[in-house]
Parts: sequence; structure tokens; C-alpha cells
Amino acid sequence: MMTKVQGSPERVLEDALKAKSTAPSTLIKRANSVMLFVDWGRSRGAEDEQLIPFREETVYDYLNFCADERAAPTKAPQFLEVVHLTQTKLGLVPMEEGPHIAGSARRSLNRKAPRVQQAPLSALEVLELEDMVLDEECPLRDRLLAGFATFALHTRTRVGDAAKISQEPSLDVPASGAGFIETPTLRHKSRNSKAARAGPLQVVGSSLGVSGRAWARAWLELRAFHGHNADDDGCLQMGLDRDGRSLKRRITTTELGTWLSRMVQRLTGPLGRRSLGGHSLKATLLSWAAKAGVQEEHRLALGGTSCLLYTSPSP
Repeated sequence: MMTKVQGSPERVLEDALKAKSTAPSTLIKRANSVMLFVDWGRSRGAEDEQLIPFREETVYDYLNFCADERAAPTKAPQFLEVVHLTQTKLGLVPMEEGPHIAGSARRSLNRKAPRVQQAPLSALEVLELEDMVLDEECPLRDRLLAGFATFALHTRTRVGDAAKISQEPSLDVPASGAGFIETPTLRHKSRNSKAARAGPLQVVGSSLGVSGRAWARAWLELRAFHGHNADDDGCLQMGLDRDGRSLKRRITTTELGTWLSRMVQRLTGPLGRRSLGGHSLKATLLSWAAKAGVQEEHRLALGGTSCLLYTSPSP
């Protein structure tokens, strides 16, 4: 049974969110959403007990404020999502809610521009990345980043998750030469799911790739020669300066995506109307699989639930 809570909004929010096994970044975003609402209410002379637990009329006024002030299109819907979370999961008093509440949040969201999905790479672009890893004439930074990008592509891993891997990948390659590059990881976006909590996620990809050449072996040997090791560094890919030296921090998805877009254009020409970035890497093989008619259950095994987002055809 829901009970009325006592205490300041900050204390209620802190205690409620501590009970959730959610990624810290997500908790911070949710907490900020509520505190923006609290600051808005206080600026209008509202007492704390008028703000939390949430009340229909106050929430509606705030949603309308977000819409009228043309705040970020997602601000109102994200706040309403937190309102629902606190009522269904965290034990706060349920709020009476008419259809006008959702309608006001939707009014803000309707101003959001259509999302531009980052495009998958073409087979030619993947070949160029794999060849770059093996090209000894190529600058060190580009070879290392091409190897990391190819790893993320063939293992169908988000760039951010791949960068956080803290165990150096290894090869499982029989005498035939066609094998796998693999490593376990506990640090990934789905780590709070029931399946993920059962143990580490095995990240596995082809060691030969589209080119049929041993890109994975070349990349791991290059990393070892220049002193890069996930076990020692605490992550798989550091940010790199122009000469390929470590910047002592993980690479970001934006950073890798910017490099990828520029490199692909340099290698294969203008992108046209396509948008490339870090998410293009995970999208590539999953998009190819969808285009080839691979059954959904197998694509789910390859890419998790997000595989259903990556169905746009490659060029």
C-alpha cells in the first residue's frame, strides 16, 4: 500500500533512488528532472509539501510551462516518466491523472525533430577499415582506431561498451585460420538486466572479417607492440593524440564517430545524405543480417533487443 512520505524533496528523492539498481547516469538524469520541477515550484512560492508527493494540478502547470517556454522537447515527457516511476516503483502516493497530463507532455514532444538514424557501413567501407589495420604505411593512430572500430563492428558492440572492456581480447583461431576474437565484459548498457547479472557477457566476433584477412591478429599485435593492454589500462580503448599516444582517458562515442565519418569520406568519397557515427558500427552487421532475411530470433542472439532498431539497408 502506498503511504504518504515526509521530508524535503531532495531527501525523498535521494532515498527513493538509492533503492534502484540503475546505472548512475540514468539516476542522475532522473534526479535532475525532478529537481528542475522542484526549483520551478519554489520559484513560484510553492511549499515543498505542495510539490512532493506529486499533485495533478501542479504537474499539469509544470508541463504547460515546459511547452509554453519551448523547453527541450524531451523535458516534459522525461519528467512525466519519473512521476510514473516514483508512483509505481518507489512507493510515493499515486497521483490522480487525467488524459490532459499526457496530452501536455506530448505537445512538447511533438516539437522534436525526426531522429536521424546513423547509417550502417557498406561492404566496401568495412573492407577499407580492415585493410587500414593491416597497412603499415598508415599512421599509428588511424590503425589503432580502425582496429577498435572493426572490433566493435564485428562483435556488434556499442562503442561506449566496447571502450569500457577491461580484459584484453584473445583469439580463438584453429589451424584453418577462420576463428574468433573474444573477451568477457561486465560493463555494458544492459548490465542491470536479469540475464546480465548472471555473469559476464561474452563479446565475440570474426577474426577474419569481410576481407578474409587477419585484421584481429594484426590489431592485437599492434596494440601489444605499442603498450596498449585493457588489463593494464582499465579499458580497451583510450583516447589517442595525433601521434597515437594515450590521453589517459577512455575514448568517447562522439570522438570515435567523428573519426569514423571523416575517415570513411577520405577513403570512399562523400557520404551523400547518410549520417555516420559510432552507432553505425553496431548497426552494420545487424542491418546486413536483416537485409539478408536472417530470422528475428537469430538477430536477437547477435545483437540483443536493440537489433530490431537496425533494419535500414546498407548502401
